[in-house]
Amino acid sequence: MFLWRFAHNSLPNRVNLKRRKVNTESSCPICKRFDEDYGHLFFKCKTVKAWWQVMGLDHIRNEMASCQSGREVMQQVWKLEPGVQTKIITFLWRWWTARNKANSGERVITVGELCHSVEYHYHNFQKLTKPERGNAMGGTVKWKPPVHETYKLNIDASFLASSGKGWWGFVVRDQDGQFLEEGGGGGHIFRTSSALHAEAIAVWQGLERAAALGMPRVVLETDATILGKVLSST
Repeated sequence: MFLWRFAHNSLPNRVNLKRRKVNTESSCPICKRFDEDYGHLFFKCKTVKAWWQVMGLDHIRNEMASCQSGREVMQQVWKLEPGVQTKIITFLWRWWTARNKANSGERVITVGELCHSVEYHYHNFQKLTKPERGNAMGGTVKWKPPVHETYKLNIDASFLASSGKGWWGFVVRDQDGQFLEEGGGGGHIFRTSSALHAEAIAVWQGLERAAALGMPRVVLETDATILGKVLSST
């Protein structure tokens, strides 16, 4: 629904409301400096520009800032890689939500809070769109043992947004697929900020156990795409 309204220029930003004869100010509720049209709200406001820069997508923002309509913006989005598409769409939606809160008198969200919100929802969307495990013949993908003298640590976690609670678990197996004594664990997190947070704690707990058991070489396996990219980066 958000994307449809975005593409058809029907979101009730202040310029649109003015155009429909609603008695309201047209200035941006975030920066208070310029009229709040589509271009300013999503691509030119100083707060929104900071987010694009933090996420390394400022070059895309520059291209979209020159678009004449929401539909033209979406045409640009569909030309991007699927992962980038999802992140941009997630951002546009979360930024609109943050803007509405500021418009109703709540405080303006910080860049860090906005990035956290985008990453949390993006991570969940990635999980929802991930294809079911299986091969072309319809069979399930089996767990693969690690190489000689290496252990494999599998981790997983869950997160309940309504309560902020999370759960984590891990299991360690050797090259023969044997579960090691004391090679597993799990727990409850009373204050969790996101699914990514819970997954990170699962990794931390699992690696600590592996270190305590004296394992020199460990392969970490997780279905958390963002966490995997972070851990394998510099």
